[in-house]
Formats: sequence, structure tokens, C-alpha cells
Amino acid sequence: MASYLRTLGQAVKFTFENHIPWTQRDEHGKYIKGAASAYYAIQPWLEIFGRSHLITNVGIAEVEKVKTTLYKRGKSNRTINLAIQAMQTCLTYCAKLKKIAHPDIDWKGAKLKKDALIRLHYEPEQVHQLVTTAREVFRDDPLADIIICAFTTGLRQGELLKLRVRDVNFLDNGIVSGARQDRKHKTDRRKASDVVYIPISAWLLPVLQERCRDMPGTAFIFAEDFNCDRHNLYRRFDQVKNFCGFIEEGYTFHSLRHSFGTYQFRIGTPPRETMEMMGHANIATTLGYSHSTDEQRQNSIKKMDASLPWVSERD
Repeated sequence: MASYLRTLGQAVKFTFENHIPWTQRDEHGKYIKGAASAYYAIQPWLEIFGRSHLITNVGIAEVEKVKTTLYKRGKSNRTINLAIQAMQTCLTYCAKLKKIAHPDIDWKGAKLKKDALIRLHYEPEQVHQLVTTAREVFRDDPLADIIICAFTTGLRQGELLKLRVRDVNFLDNGIVSGARQDRKHKTDRRKASDVVYIPISAWLLPVLQERCRDMPGTAFIFAEDFNCDRHNLYRRFDQVKNFCGFIEEGYTFHSLRHSFGTYQFRIGTPPRETMEMMGHANIATTLGYSHSTDEQRQNSIKKMDASLPWVSERD
């Protein structure tokens, strides 16, 4: 291979110099037609990450950052999709000419539907603000507790409301989530492929200890505090997050799960471990046959605890 492109700036420059649809210019050297659209569509990538950003560091997390940034700027889904399409064209073209390795990105899945809502994520300090506001302003300890659990486990609201005392193992320091209800017999059943093991964060541990104390194994940990109704949970959460100033449409309760995944990636947790903890259905297909160990996941949660200044390290 004569030359290998390393940075975004190099890939963009190469594509605009060689990809015929992107080389169209007028007599003054300005881009025209499709080339002009591509030029403006790809600029957010260079603004957000810089021209020196390594191509090997472009993945789905970077795609999500572009989507979120443009959404916060008030851009339409069409504009966001054009930005994604421009980078897809650029990297695919470079890979086709063997100038870069083929990017492992699900471009089709990354694009937005016409009226799709982008879910924003909370920074850890913002989650702490939500918890503090729920406790001190709204006197809503159950809501504060479930916010902590959502952020430190990545569980969906349905999984949180179904969580029972028996799902928590304090000896192994983990939560086992994945019960599915048999609609015909109205009983819980588990399949090995459904079960997800999540280590207990030091921030979450005292919450679970208090809630599980002297409770039977079949008791729900959170559900009864919200009348087993997700709408009750959403209503109370919306009051708190709006009070905190998170009024953009993309901020939801589910954003706490998105925050867990984003933060795990940020602190260096391998994607496989994050996907397994979040219980994504396509883990096996995406990551092959190997699996992370419970010890590795414990270390991932410890890393998160160490980065949260308000959490004291447990023995």
C-alpha cells in the first residue's frame, strides 16, 4: 500500500480530491451541487473532533456524539443524517481504495428516522444533581434511589420495576436481571440467554441494603413505590429533571440507561463488557463467541466508583 490515511483531515481531503461526485467546482474553485452539500455536511465532524483525529478512533460513539451535538444545535433529523451519510461516503470510499481499514460501523442503524427522538445523556454530575434534588427538594427518596440504580446498572425502567430482592446477591456483589414473565401462566421464568449479571456500585450498595433489609425474596425493590406504574415513575422523574433545567425533549428517564453506556465507554470499559451488562440482544453476533468474566465487570464498576467524588470506597 503506497500511502495509508491516518486522520479524518487526510481522509476528507483525499475524498474531495478524488471522489468524482465530490470534486465538482465552479470557475472560482468553490464546490457546487453534490460536492457543496457534502462539504457542508462533513464540517461538523471536523469541528467536533478536529482534522488530526485518528480514523481508527471513529466508531459508533463518535457517530452518537455528532448526532447529539447537532441535535442540541437545533438541527433537523435530515441535516443530522446528511452529516452521517457524508462521513459514511468518505470512509467507505477510502476503504474501497485501500487507504484505510474498512470502518466497523452500522451506518444504516446509526441514521435517524424522519421523526425519531435523539435521547441525550446526563453527565455524572447531572445525575448527582437529579438525586440530590429528588431527596432534598421533592422529598422523594424512592425516586432518588431508582435514579441511582438506573445510572449505575443501565437497567431499563421495566427491568427496574420488575427487580426483586432475590435478584440481588450481596455475597457476590451483583444483581442478576433478566426475569421474563410467562404470560400464559403469569409466572417468572429465566433463560440463560436472558440473564444479565451487573456488579453493584458503591453508590448503589447502601440503597439496596436498606431496601432489601428484612424483605422476602419475592418482594419488589422499587415497583410498589411507583404503584407498579411506569407512568407514575415518568411523571415524578419529569418534575425533578425539569426543575434541574433538563427541559430539552431528548432528556428522559431512559437517558439514564444511555448515560450508563456512554460513561462506561468513556472510562475505558471494553465494549463487550458494556454490551453484556446492558443486555443488548446482538452481543453474540457483534462480538463473537468470547465473553467477559464477572471479575472484569466488577473492575469496570470499581472504575466508575473511583471517578465519582461523592462515592466513598467500600471495604
